[in-house]
Amino acid sequence: MSSLSMTVTQLSLRVDMSSYKRQILEHFNPGWASMPLDVVTMPAPPVKAKGILYAEDCWRSDVLERAEDVFNAQDDVACISSAVTDLGPAFLLRTTLGKLLHMNKVAAVVDPIYCATISYATLLEVGDTTYATDAIIEDVRDIQSSCHPGSHTSVPGAPYMTILLQLSYALDGRMLNLGMEFADHITAAAYFPAHDFNHNQQADRLFHYLTLTDCIGNSAARFHAVLSPALRNIVQNDLVAHQNLALRLPLQPYLMAVDNLTKENYGNA
Repeated sequence: MSSLSMTVTQLSLRVDMSSYKRQILEHFNPGWASMPLDVVTMPAPPVKAKGILYAEDCWRSDVLERAEDVFNAQDDVACISSAVTDLGPAFLLRTTLGKLLHMNKVAAVVDPIYCATISYATLLEVGDTTYATDAIIEDVRDIQSSCHPGSHTSVPGAPYMTILLQLSYALDGRMLNLGMEFADHITAAAYFPAHDFNHNQQADRLFHYLTLTDCIGNSAARFHAVLSPALRNIVQNDLVAHQNLALRLPLQPYLMAVDNLTKENYGNA
């Protein structure tokens, strides 16, 4: 068997990318870091990673059960459920907002979550691609760089948080021309239809004020390539509009203007 480390979630630590204003989070909820979240993560979608391709049918029959045990061995996460999907094994994890983001002096910055170590047998080698079989997730650990270009996490019921996370992945140096889209907040929820994700909406209200700069900094990258049409629509309509407001308004008038723009006032989330 061979092994290859790859990320379940790759999140950039650069303050000028994928960070959110500390003032906004603390204004609406000083205890934001302890807010519970149920997230869905896909460690190995079927796109080539370091020459290895994990096709949808390459996984061992016990991959879900063994990976759940691995996740549950972590101190700061609980694996509630798992599913085989068109994006490979998907895992429903209960965590906190403070695990997804860390706080510096001015911003909450997207953090790394896990890297999965995957063992596999070689089914076939064609050119520079090795097709894996009997793949299994052996371990997970914290990591700060992406090993798999398709790995990502989504927050069902929370489109703004999902945008913040997934634009971070799109700008972490991975190749964006994957021939696949990341699972958005709608698709990820559909993988676990019996689960209630409504409480994620409470956390998402804190991120309703995202601007384009919060998500991409000054990058000119074609960040949209892996986002779903639903999320691209929010970026183009909401985040761009928010950006225009933020450029000319101080914080408190900005928050009020976004509330008025969307005809929603969340108050204290």
